[in-house]
Amino acid sequence: MTIDPEALKAGVLFVLIGFTVLALWRDWQITAVVSATAMVTYASLAYPA
Repeated sequence: MTIDPEALKAGVLFVLIGFTVLALWRDWQITAVVSATAMVTYASLAYPA
């Protein structure tokens, strides 16, 4: 079984988005900021313009 790198990138991004939404919903401000920063950084690295 081979893991598709594109699917893996999308999966990681999906998890980060979900975690950010959860953090915002639970009102964990620090966690939300860190998670959102990680998400944006990861997205810019995984999907260069």
